[in-house]
Amino acid sequence: MSGPKVLSAEEIRMRAEAEERLKLVQEQFRKAEILHRKMSEIEDIQLILSQVAEQPEAQRISSQLSAMTRQCQKVCDEWIGLSSTTDNSKLKKYNADLQKVIDQTQDQIKALHSEATVLRDNYVKGLIEKIPHPAASSLNMDGRQIVHFDHPDLPETLIKQEKERLEKLVQNIEDRAKRIHAIPNADYAALRKEILHILGTGKRERYMIFQDLHQFDVQRIQPLLGKLEDAEYDYDQLDAELSHELAAYHAVCSEYGMTPRRFPFCLQSVQDIRYATADILHRQGLGFNCAELMANVRKILSGMGYAYLGDKEEDRKIFRQIYKIHDKTILHVIYDSSGRITMEVAIEDDEDRPASDREIQQIVSDQGVFCESFEHIFDNLNVDGMHVKKEMMCPCGEEFAQIIDTSGFTRVPEDEIVVDYSMYESPEVKYLQMR
Repeated sequence: MSGPKVLSAEEIRMRAEAEERLKLVQEQFRKAEILHRKMSEIEDIQLILSQVAEQPEAQRISSQLSAMTRQCQKVCDEWIGLSSTTDNSKLKKYNADLQKVIDQTQDQIKALHSEATVLRDNYVKGLIEKIPHPAASSLNMDGRQIVHFDHPDLPETLIKQEKERLEKLVQNIEDRAKRIHAIPNADYAALRKEILHILGTGKRERYMIFQDLHQFDVQRIQPLLGKLEDAEYDYDQLDAELSHELAAYHAVCSEYGMTPRRFPFCLQSVQDIRYATADILHRQGLGFNCAELMANVRKILSGMGYAYLGDKEEDRKIFRQIYKIHDKTILHVIYDSSGRITMEVAIEDDEDRPASDREIQQIVSDQGVFCESFEHIFDNLNVDGMHVKKEMMCPCGEEFAQIIDTSGFTRVPEDEIVVDYSMYESPEVKYLQMR
């Protein structure tokens, strides 16, 4: 049995946990982006292998690559079930799992790409060597000599597959570059036209076409891919630094109920975000702010069946919320600037007045019912990352029976300011402008 319950929130720890969570969420998106790039690289290797698909060695490599793709996709998909968690330990473990897959696949992909290329090149070389070298034959006809040459050639399907591979590679490079706004002067349409130009009208020998496509790949596409990979590395480095600052900034914005603004993707933004965070903290002062605390308590109590009725602010030092228990009986939750939370059972009215004997008996009875659910409320607050501790637990008694004047409460629930993780999903959404 108990009367009012007084809890105190640990502001610094709460803010640190919120900041850490935002860092972990952004780290997840960065690592998932790397895995999607790896899957793009795997796709190119699979297209190389399609040219030698009948060979057992090619099938072995292809099987390994498919297993890696499934592994990458599987760990990326696990985010769906974790996106709403507030348990930082789960996010840490998930990011460690992402990094493990990245580390496992990175060297494997390079090695398998080399194996696939050598296998395909040896196959093409073998085809050419098996065809007789150009030979001349002569025939006398009307005193003239006619010379005929037999040229080596490659299967038409090989040319088609190489064309499709290069077109797909160009498309992948373009998609990855556009995502991070890299290599702005690249002319992808011209590259596609050049591939078609090499193919020509089909009157040239196919082995010559293949060689020209190979040269085009080596001299034009691979250098472009190298530039993209350098740009992705630079992007990842700056994104990681900005994400570190954004986590602190977004945590403070959430704590003080402010809508965060976006910053350009550039090195200067590192300082700009730091200044913005410091400015908020300076303007709000060192006192505890209840915005995030009230939002979290409301979420938990509402989830436990306490219907939210309204709230009231008193000089930015005292904040009150009321929740319906039944009839006129309410749960009155009081927050102060030190981070203390008081929960008490009361009866609501539109004026301050003493409670009648009958009302006192009703309040005391409902205090006992609330006592039974309080431990569950307390546990849920801490499970949800609130980090509160019991400061004072009053016994149940008539001396705590109150009538609360709720006429000044705002009855329309205000919009809750929460961090939307979707803001981290793409550069265009995360940053005000790209380079």
